[in-house]
Formats: sequence, C-alpha cells, structure tokens
Amino acid sequence: MDIKLINPFISSTITVLQTTAQLDAERGKLFMKTEDSHKSDISGVIGVMGKFVGSISISFPKNIALKVVSNMLGGMEIEGIDDSVKDAIGEVANMVAGAAKTKLAGIGYSYTLSIPTVICGDGHHLSFPKGIQSIVMPFNIKDMGDFYLEVALKMLKE
Repeated sequence: MDIKLINPFISSTITVLQTTAQLDAERGKLFMKTEDSHKSDISGVIGVMGKFVGSISISFPKNIALKVVSNMLGGMEIEGIDDSVKDAIGEVANMVAGAAKTKLAGIGYSYTLSIPTVICGDGHHLSFPKGIQSIVMPFNIKDMGDFYLEVALKMLKE
C-alpha cells in the first residue's frame, strides 16, 4: 500500500483527537496486521469505496475510549461503554475518515464512506477479507496506553 494513502489517516487521527477530545496522541511504528497483533474493547469501523475498497477502523481500550468521550462531552463523568460512548466512537471514526477523505481528494483519490459501525467486546479482534492487507498505526496517549488505527485498502484496477 502506498504511504501517500496512509499519511492522511495518521494526521487526521492526531488532529481529531486534539480538537475534539483535547488529547495528544503520539504515533508509533507502523506494522502489518496479523491475527494476534492487538486487541481492543471498542472499535469504530468505516467502509470506503472508490479507487480502492476496504475500511478504516479506530480501536480503543476501554479506559481511553471513556476518556475520549468524557473530554468530547466537556468532562462529563463516563462510567462504562453505553450507547453515548458507542455513538461518540463512531463519530470519531467518521471524523478521521472524513478528514482523510478531504486530504486524499486533493491528490486524486476520491471515495465514499459508509455509515460507521461500532464493535464492542472486551479484547475483540477485527478481521478483514482475504486479499485486503491491513496496516496498523499504533498511537500512544501518555499515561493512558495505546490505541490503534487500521487502514485496510485494496486498489481497484482502472
């Protein structure tokens, strides 16, 4: 996968978390996803269709998801993963995908987005169809831990 397709998602993730949740995320080293590479507690997933097909997902452990949503809601105390948390994580995924979409359109890659899907479950793992490789971008929020952005795209033949 071409790095020029990945960078807009990285910068969009950092910007969205800074502007909506006042959290500074530091990117780690990219890696190709394997079946056992990482697990999460809540994930927002968006399908993409255009010159490429696939999805992007942003996956959080519970503690970071609750902090993101709490900050998005002005510091409101959030006790557990409920419908408002699911909606907010779906919206974070939507904002990241939308911001990246704008950046990619500027270099000739347009696509449409699906409605976000949110997957919950302690230690869940996302899988992708055969033939679509996922690149994982870990991010760290100081004193909280890691969360993951996954970009799983396959270029279509022209």
